[in-house]
Amino acid sequence: MLVFILFACEKIVDIDTGSERPFVVNSIFNPDSTWRVDVFRSNALSSGEYTWGYDTIKDASVVITGDQITTLQYNKAGYYETEVKPGAAGMDYSIVVSAPEMPELTALCKLPVPIMVDTAYGEVISQYGDKMILHFVIDDPAAESNYYEVYIDGWYRYYSEYYQDTVESPGWVDFQSTDPAYVVSEYSIHNSLAGERMLFQDVLFNGNRKIFSLSIPNYTWRYAGTHVKLSITLRSVSAEYYQFRTTSQLQEDGRGDPFSQPVQVYNNIRNGTGIFAGFSSSVYTVQIQ
Repeated sequence: MLVFILFACEKIVDIDTGSERPFVVNSIFNPDSTWRVDVFRSNALSSGEYTWGYDTIKDASVVITGDQITTLQYNKAGYYETEVKPGAAGMDYSIVVSAPEMPELTALCKLPVPIMVDTAYGEVISQYGDKMILHFVIDDPAAESNYYEVYIDGWYRYYSEYYQDTVESPGWVDFQSTDPAYVVSEYSIHNSLAGERMLFQDVLFNGNRKIFSLSIPNYTWRYAGTHVKLSITLRSVSAEYYQFRTTSQLQEDGRGDPFSQPVQVYNNIRNGTGIFAGFSSSVYTVQIQ
């Protein structure tokens, strides 16, 4: 089993080594960005030998149907795009990709409705102030399965001798939690730009008001003095997004381990390979005194 990577920042495609070169469609969409779709054919199989690379398909018809019918155009950067953004959250979207000598590739996905953070607050604990606990609250919709991804951006303020004024600077925010809602997922992504990201589902709190508590170590904010601003981004992600990210991470975690079980990366492209998935975001900013 091979993985082909190149999706925006990465594409992760599970390849059956007994099949022909697969046609691939990748698009992860949200209402704050215009449509973008990657269409290519993997070069993972070539003359019976494994090789990395891909062939971009430049003459495809890419049509997305939802709140309207949108036809994407190929650009010189190597992907298909349009100036149109996905419409109202909660809507079903479909994609149809066709090209000469290629089977019609299709997929369906519902754009999730954003769930708002109702309130958030932070507290510094321990005698030396070496840990902050950030609490935030959401009301999870009942009678449906919901999937979430959370990450935190932070800023600290300090007086700059150079500027002779108080300035605001971004800070890297890492966090941890022992909340069972996270532990059940057994999944997290560490990203050097956004800090720790956690993906989880509402199995343990479906339809209830839920308080999350995140532990933020002092190396994230210890230079902040008395003012710290944290922005909590809560993504409501589709089931397809959740399955794609979790299986991708599980496969990555097992790479190089001869005793790990093989993991097939989730794929929802009919007649091909790839992912068509969406998310909606809400942001809550809290000032820590």
